[in-house]
Order: sequence, then structure tokens, then C-alpha cells
Amino acid sequence: MNTGTSALSTFFLALVVLIVVGPKKLPQGLEQLWLAIENFRRQQNNLPPKTLAEARRDWKRSGSPFYALIGGLYQGAEHLEELRRRLMAAAIVMIVTIIGSLFFVEKIFNILKRPAGNIQLIFVRPAEMILTWFKVGLLCGFVLAIPVLVYELMAFIYPAMETPKEKRGFKIFAFFAIPSAFLFFVGGIAFAYFVLLPFALRYLFSFGSQLATPWWTISEYTNFVLTLLFWMGVTFETPLIMLVLAKMGIVDAKQLASKRKYAVVIIAIAAAVITPTPDPFNMALVMGPLLLLFELGILLARLVRNPIRRPAKEPASEPAGQ
Repeated sequence: MNTGTSALSTFFLALVVLIVVGPKKLPQGLEQLWLAIENFRRQQNNLPPKTLAEARRDWKRSGSPFYALIGGLYQGAEHLEELRRRLMAAAIVMIVTIIGSLFFVEKIFNILKRPAGNIQLIFVRPAEMILTWFKVGLLCGFVLAIPVLVYELMAFIYPAMETPKEKRGFKIFAFFAIPSAFLFFVGGIAFAYFVLLPFALRYLFSFGSQLATPWWTISEYTNFVLTLLFWMGVTFETPLIMLVLAKMGIVDAKQLASKRKYAVVIIAIAAAVITPTPDPFNMALVMGPLLLLFELGILLARLVRNPIRRPAKEPASEPAGQ
């Protein structure tokens, strides 16, 4: 979970740098930063500093991957400028949705607390409540802005489609796959919120309550609920992932069906990881929908009917003398 959060933070940091600095100044700034670091090291070894031209020549000669990245940024500056313009439009919408969400955080908290029933939440650190408040507002604002972000990214990618077939396929993907992915994700969140969370929270609250009084902090509860909702939403994307793999010719329905027993084992492990409680009842609550989603994925793969691409066999040569 920390790895995923770190990767996501790095991705957003890169987007912020691209928007603020700009694609034309970004490679120049990276070159200057890299040159400053290299000259600092040379100074420690009593070596004269390099000029930018000398450093470029040495970087190119050494085949540095970082220099290749800088070269790619220079070459793609025009496309990155278009991406920056679209990201700025999405960022403006995101700022508006975040500010708007902050006015409704109390109502959002009440919705998140509903599965817990009458459980009393507390906060024990001075800034805990305000940090959790802003965290929920930021997250809700980001989620509300996702449709605009996806639209801007699709509008950026569409001109790269060259043939009519590619453009038609891209439109089908945009008008079918993206709304379907949204519906499956919302379905996973709804299942976790209305079915899984009430049972899980009741079990966790009552377990060991005869030994100690349970007091849950608002930050821990919010993180727990949001994490469970998110991963159940991601898990419900399984049929679409199987459909895409079948469409690409990587797998087919027959192959997926033949691996059903292995899928059951993997789903059981995933259910054990996702389920917040160790009892088999909640684990079965997660396993049931996941198994149905796997079967739905097989059905969708069968509808695609795109066989796996295999190299054609050469015809056997006729025996000599015939």
C-alpha cells in the first residue's frame, strides 16, 4: 500500500512540475540541475567544472539514460505543451471541485460513519480532525474531477490515431470501456459500503470488547473505510481486464475457463487480503462476488471471440522421390 501511494505521489509530482515549469523549460532545468550536481562532485575531487556543452558531449558519449530522457523531452516539447494545456484545464476544474467538497465534508463524514452505526469516534491529536477533514475534501474533489481529467486525456490521445480503424476503435473504447469501468468501480464501492462494511465493523467492534473498551479515532476509521472502498472498486474491474486481455489476443475464454480452479485459489487469497476480519463469513462475502465477476469475465471474453495469435506452422516437406 505504501509503494502504491509513493508511486501515485511521484506521478502527481511529475504532473505538477510539468504544469508549473512547462515542457520547454523542464529539460533545461534538469540539465542545469544535473550539471550542478556533477560540477559539485568534480569540485570535491579538485577537478575543474564543466561547461554545459562539455557535459552534453560526455553524457551523449556515455549513453546515459537520463540524457536520453532529456532528449526525449526536447523532442516532445510540442506534444507536452498540448498535454500541459489540457492538464491545466483539468487542474482548474479539480481546484473548484475540491473547494466545493470542503463545504460538504461534514455530510460526507456522516455517510462514511453510517455503516458503523452508533460507534463513537474520537480524535486524540490536536491537528487530527482538521487533517482528516481536508483529506476527505481533497479526495472527494479529485474523484469529482476524474471525468474531466479522463476527457482531457482522451482528447489529447485522439489526434494520434491515424487510420479510420484506429479512430473507430478509440471511440468505441471511449464510449464503452470508460463508462463501464466507472460503473463496475461504483458497483464495487456500493458492495463494500452496503454489504461488507456493516458486517466487518460490527465484528471488529465486538471482538475483544470484553477485555478492552474500543475507541476508534476518526483518522484511522476514515483511512480504513476509504481503503476498503477503493480496493473493492478496483477488484470489481476484473471482468473488464479479462475482456481487454481477450480483445488483445493474450488470452481467450477457453483458456480462462481451463484455469478456473487456479482462479478460485487466487480469489480466496485476494478475499483473505481484502477482508478486514479473519472470520470465514466475511471472507465468503468477498469471494462470492469475485467468483461471479470471474465468470462474467469469461462470458465477455467468449463474446469477443478473438483467438490467441500463434505463429503459423510451416507445411511438412514431402519425402524425396515423390
